[in-house]
Amino acid sequence: MNNDFQVLNDAADDEALDNHRNAPRPDPACLYGLVGEVARAGGDTTEANPFAVGANFMAFMSCAVGRGPYMAVGNTWHHTRQFMLHIGRSGRGRKGDAVSLISRIEKALRTLSPDATPKVHRGGLSSREGLVYLIHDGYTEGKTEVEAVLDKRLLVIESEFANVLHQGKREGNTLSAALRDCWDGVSMKPATKSSRLWATDPPIA
Repeated sequence: MNNDFQVLNDAADDEALDNHRNAPRPDPACLYGLVGEVARAGGDTTEANPFAVGANFMAFMSCAVGRGPYMAVGNTWHHTRQFMLHIGRSGRGRKGDAVSLISRIEKALRTLSPDATPKVHRGGLSSREGLVYLIHDGYTEGKTEVEAVLDKRLLVIESEFANVLHQGKREGNTLSAALRDCWDGVSMKPATKSSRLWATDPPIA
């Protein structure tokens, strides 16, 4: 039994070995079109996984195009927003490399036109109210009227998804439900007596 555990430990230390016998293997044919070009550019010039680069780019583009494109299924409009999770071993998954190229593209596009890209938030999420504040419809603070955020496009990059799961364990925290609302594309209007913050039709990815 000890020998079996030693074999597993040795395999875990070897990047070339994968203990998961049924690990999915994406076909290179997945990388086509503009997404494929960006994915290959990231994979050819860095150690990032090209499929991870492509997934990050898809999330970015799904937010950048806003709520215009959609596919109607029954009575529901499904917009393009994508929620992506990049799962990889710490120090080996190259998660930072996979998203860094997308950050460069975002900065280049913003230089050409501030309206070309969505707002990018990297500071982590903690609550529904905090999320709504980033794209609020306007609110009153004392005697001051705070103008609404007109561009509701928001791309959230969370370096550790465990943070989101941890926030959901806090008593009274509704971040998890808020993210589900974001996925469904519905307006977020928390029913609170004070500091009413609403966000209408938010395209969040």
